[in-house]
Amino acid sequence: MEQARQFPARNASPRIVPLNEPGKGLKPTRTSQGAGFSKLIFKVSGGAEFVDPAQVIVLGADSNYTRVMMRAGRTILLSRTLKDCSRVFPATFLRVHQSWLVNPASIRWYDRKNATLHLENETTVPVSRSGKVVVEQLIDRYAR
Repeated sequence: MEQARQFPARNASPRIVPLNEPGKGLKPTRTSQGAGFSKLIFKVSGGAEFVDPAQVIVLGADSNYTRVMMRAGRTILLSRTLKDCSRVFPATFLRVHQSWLVNPASIRWYDRKNATLHLENETTVPVSRSGKVVVEQLIDRYAR
């Protein structure tokens, strides 16, 4: 005999539900009442950290680790590759270089001559030839 499934009450507060596990310890999440991404879960020493993707400025590859630079000025070191991270971050983030994944909302200035992005936290990110196409498409689409 099959057991009846229990569903949360309609008035229950939202809870975080993992969608999938492309890289262990990195999970895109969503609330049970909303659609899309709301927070990312990072396994860190001593527990887990819930991060709003909008608070992330840039992700930088560091061998088999990834540095996540936040708006609050702090950096989280993940024991995951940038490729793993790029799978779970929202598609709005731009892969402008083999070693960099950028939140376009954090870009202050694009230097076409030197192929670099200048971000709001004073970080300068190199842009590869293929990344240049991505950045220039973004500019063409939204520039007035």
